Formats: sequence, structure tokens, C-alpha cells
Amino acid sequence: MGMLIKSNKSEKNTLPTLNGLDDIFNHLMNHFSSALMPELMPAAMTVPGMELDVQDKQIVAKLPLPGYTSEEMDIEVVGDYLTVRAHHKTNVADKEEARYLRRERSFACYEESVKLPVHVLADQTKADYVDGVLTITLPRDLVEKPALHTVKVQ
Repeated sequence: MGMLIKSNKSEKNTLPTLNGLDDIFNHLMNHFSSALMPELMPAAMTVPGMELDVQDKQIVAKLPLPGYTSEEMDIEVVGDYLTVRAHHKTNVADKEEARYLRRERSFACYEESVKLPVHVLADQTKADYVDGVLTITLPRDLVEKPALHTVKVQ
């Protein structure tokens, strides 16, 4: 079931054309969620995705993960898939003499898996974490695949 909403074209502040209730809901959530409730923002808006640079001898994956430490990250290469997981937890230490009106804790979890476009040497993969950016270097498997050879029948 689709629904179409149009506005008067002579007005300067026109409403976008929306098809269906899902579009209306998504439009309203994208417009108001970041200001009212950041925890309802879509995951794609909160953390930038992984960037893959396919080079002649290696693949370099870069992923911004500010606020994490290298101990809070797990990287796996299984077959043609690269998986990055990061877990961050902040607790506030208790003080016996303190009287708290409000205490805050935070917990963040990130996980992304991507299919690599070429075969890599998983055992030679290296990772660095500098200034909030995780850089993973995956050497390409340069073993040539058997070439196709066509034989004519006489």
C-alpha cells in the first residue's frame, strides 16, 4: 500500500514526496532522532564504514574507531572474509565517601565483516591502531591461478 504526499509548489518550504508509511517514518526518524535521541540513530550514521584499498601486492583496510584501545579489538581473517570487532566499556570507580546524584557508564560495541575481493595470506596480516584509526594490511596471495587453455578437437 503506497501513499503519496505532495505540497503546494508555490510555498518555499515544501515537504518531500513520500511513498508509503515506511518512508514517512524513516523521514521523521532521520530528521528528529539525532537531536532528541542519539541512541536511535541508524548505525550507518554513527560509525563510518570500513575503507578498502586494493593494491597490487596488498589490501589496506582503514576503519575509524575513536575511543577504543588496541586491547579492545579483535580482528579475524577467515577465508575471504575480514571481521573486525571492538568492545568498549567504561565504569566509574566507587568512592565510599561520595554521594552520587548521577553516575554514568558507557558501553559500545562494533562489528563489521567484509568479503575481500581477492585471496589474501591471512597468517601475514598486520594491524596498527594510531590516533583512533585502525589500519589492517593484508598481503595478497600472488599465486597465479591455472590459466584456461582451449584445445581444438581434430
